[in-house]
Amino acid sequence: MTLDIDLKASDKNFIILPYDFETLKSVFLTFSQINTNYLEQKLDNNFYKDYLQTLNVKTFVVEKQYIDKDFLNDYASYYVKCFHPYERFCTRLHFFSCEITEENFNSLLTDFQLFKENHQKLQDNYLGYMVIKNLPQSIIGKTCLKSYPKDDNRYFPATVKHKVHLAGIPLYIETLPFQEQDSVVAACATSSLWSMFYGTGELFHHSIPSPYEITKAATQDFPVSNRAFPNHGLSLEMMAKAINKVGLEPLCINADSEVLTKATIYAYLKAHLPVMMGIKLINRITNRVDMHAVTIVGYNFDENKKIDCVYQQPHEGYPFNLRASNISKIYVHDDQVGPFAKMEFGKIGFDIDKYGKVMKNEDGSTYERWILTTSYGMENGRKIYHAIPKALLIPTYHKIRIPFESILRQVYEFNHLFVDFSNFLNNEHVKKMASGFSWEIFLTDINEFKYSIISDEILSKDEKLRLTNSRYPRFLWRVKVYSFAENIFDLIFDATDIEQNEYMKETVVYNHEAMEMMQQFSLLYYERGMTQTRNKIINSLSAKAKNIELSRTI
Repeated sequence: MTLDIDLKASDKNFIILPYDFETLKSVFLTFSQINTNYLEQKLDNNFYKDYLQTLNVKTFVVEKQYIDKDFLNDYASYYVKCFHPYERFCTRLHFFSCEITEENFNSLLTDFQLFKENHQKLQDNYLGYMVIKNLPQSIIGKTCLKSYPKDDNRYFPATVKHKVHLAGIPLYIETLPFQEQDSVVAACATSSLWSMFYGTGELFHHSIPSPYEITKAATQDFPVSNRAFPNHGLSLEMMAKAINKVGLEPLCINADSEVLTKATIYAYLKAHLPVMMGIKLINRITNRVDMHAVTIVGYNFDENKKIDCVYQQPHEGYPFNLRASNISKIYVHDDQVGPFAKMEFGKIGFDIDKYGKVMKNEDGSTYERWILTTSYGMENGRKIYHAIPKALLIPTYHKIRIPFESILRQVYEFNHLFVDFSNFLNNEHVKKMASGFSWEIFLTDINEFKYSIISDEILSKDEKLRLTNSRYPRFLWRVKVYSFAENIFDLIFDATDIEQNEYMKETVVYNHEAMEMMQQFSLLYYERGMTQTRNKIINSLSAKAKNIELSRTI
């Protein structure tokens, strides 16, 4: 589509345009310093074209002379000091899934009765916005677009409610802000941290630093071989420092195991915490290696699928079925691709050692490991890179003292002991129940926990009153225990306690026969000293069993 107006010369601050991708590209060229060839390279992977088509964009509104506070901070700290006259104003594009004309828009601004009648329709069709920075290359600034439709087992727990005003019209969008790196005040790690802080800022009420401030905080205590500005990357230690600077505690977890990586992502995302992932990008054609960072915002999870990936320590215990293993995809903010970019699990690829050589096994065959697919660095529509996860970096509140690993260890041991116990019993019912065990582990808080109790359709009124009237800490670990498809009970742990204490605090019982069996089993192990470890679940369930026996005696 050819624009029939000079957007820049127009005296209108808001210009309504019917959407097509060529029109959007013309707007990019008009309100930035990017040249046509570089823009074509940037958009070559068609991510934005396909994503906006998925959102069913019909109209977009060009908001000229927009002041973006994040870019303004970067501008004041860096760009204003350049000899070249960079502009401090940006352009903001608002996207809608309905057709809007200039006449419709002006009527909303001048007729309050019409505004009241149509405001909800405008909100229902609002898809978010994108800020265009007037720079020569990295032009995509703060972008708050609606996530993929939440069907087909897609979940986006790390999104937040983001308020927007368009010419005074109040709107909101459920998203997590995104922007691409500019390699001047921000590299990929800085952009990932910036997105992450928008999520944690909503949860823990800390200030949200600009990309320049993040880079400065991350690098100020580290002797670096290169200058901090322009910035070409942050180390893991620098990223952790930036997290510390906003008042949060960085938790770093190795991402070698596919099962544990999925379980960790699930455990913290369920608590609305964005998870940062450091990855090694390998070009399958040239064997080039790049280090990269993305922010995980959501996942594709099929709770009805048979678990086909289990966790098991070598030579220890029985297979441990983690329901998080059914994550097949994650959705990430990748500053080199776009917001909510899809990465798929389940592929096998080769790795490259520190010398740039393809890693081999002892027999000379290529060493293969689990990878993620990525749209990074696509050429002519072909995915030529694969991603090898190296580490997860999670920003936790300082009162969340019990990490996921501790809960996993307790649950894994309990699963092993009970399955082992069931194999020695001449009871087919117990054996069948144990053979179908699967576990769902995630972080939550007191309000979400109590709301889930209120909305539960299985629990009795008395049990609901008991649980909702009980006192709990702010942060909880919740372990949902299944036998095949049935949720038989939940174990609730105090996430704010210390590991030396008995930090399992509560059970939510759905199958009383199963819970009584667990309590008797735990009491047997506890009284006979059959386990040398201090398993929190056994201690708690055995104590409850003792109290039940005592009450019956009395």
